[in-house]
Amino acid sequence: DPTLIIIHLSSELDNLIQNGFNFGPYQDLYDIRKLLNEGAILFCVFFGKNWAHSSWASIDNGSRIDPFFGKLQDQNGGYIGTCSTNPDCRGLGLYPYVLSKICEFFEIRGKTSALISTAKNNAPSIKGISKVGFFIYSDGYNLNLAGCKFWVVNEP
Repeated sequence: DPTLIIIHLSSELDNLIQNGFNFGPYQDLYDIRKLLNEGAILFCVFFGKNWAHSSWASIDNGSRIDPFFGKLQDQNGGYIGTCSTNPDCRGLGLYPYVLSKICEFFEIRGKTSALISTAKNNAPSIKGISKVGFFIYSDGYNLNLAGCKFWVVNEP
């Protein structure tokens, strides 16, 4: 059976690791700690103690989890950033399940909307997002010039 764990603090991550939870080769623990220390929230699904899926969320500052949100600040919304599913666990509906749980988490905290970011060509992500009821609000692109990243958002 899958277990959803919501991680707010680096100490919670450390406790999970000490208790034998495996975050897999796709999860950089240094990056996880860094984002947690900046106030991001990690939603993880495990089968037993093995990582199956993770999704990043933020209540107060979307640019923490995705620079794309820097131009799309919603005072009464939450933000969902990078999501990743273990290749061995794809096709099990974990992504839409976690997205719906994040939306419930936001709603309990008084947020009336949620913004999520994905690439236009990421068909599996778009399919999972659509299952939960998200719709396209805006699009944009990133531009990398001489090592400097620029994010351009087309106004809705």
